[in-house]
Amino acid sequence: QLVGYLNRAASGRIPGILVLKLLFLEMPNLLTVLLPLGFYMAVMLAFGRLYSENEMLIFQACGMSHFQLLRYTLLMGLGVTLLVAWMVHVTPQFAKKRTRLLQTSGVKAFIQILAPQHFQELPNQQVLYIDSINRKHTQAQGLFLAQRNTDTSKSWKWQIIAANQMEMKKGPHAKDEIVMTNGQIYRMSPGALNAQYGTFQHGILRVPEPVVADNQDYRILSTRELWKSRHQNLGLMAEFQ
Repeated sequence: QLVGYLNRAASGRIPGILVLKLLFLEMPNLLTVLLPLGFYMAVMLAFGRLYSENEMLIFQACGMSHFQLLRYTLLMGLGVTLLVAWMVHVTPQFAKKRTRLLQTSGVKAFIQILAPQHFQELPNQQVLYIDSINRKHTQAQGLFLAQRNTDTSKSWKWQIIAANQMEMKKGPHAKDEIVMTNGQIYRMSPGALNAQYGTFQHGILRVPEPVVADNQDYRILSTRELWKSRHQNLGLMAEFQ
């Protein structure tokens, strides 16, 4: 899981600062598989070593029966069962938090991959250039953004934005936004004599948000919801099982 998240962070799909948080949110789902397997292996190794080193004969000579050993093993197994049952119960809540985190990571992922003094191609036919950026990747200086217009109803084909500063801030509903300050905007077409020019004090740079379809992620559904909808398709039935 860690390698998978690091791969997505290296390709710019998620911010690197979210890797450990996403891995932590993945832990309950992983432990529901690893804990029973680990307990099974522990019992096999422990009893195998007791038999191979003749410790089991000493237990029997001291009056400890197989029933007592089985009872101790079942008590530990009951503890593991209760822990796994609790993790199965909370796994949908962790999955929902992970999905929300991925859905709101677009701005952070975008600003994490910015490299100063390099022209970078962005989605929707955009090219971005910045002079410098701070170590925390929250503020940048000297912004140049060229956007190609795909709307044929408009007279201009290119929009160029130049701003002195770009900063990541919290917007409405605690959502991250990239705010540009003290800039100019140009709208023009190659070969045309007319052009539009304007200035702005504050502007918001729109960044495409990652598309995470939570309606297809069955891990966010509770056991009760899975029980009610298990017959709708095979994916729901497999998740319930």
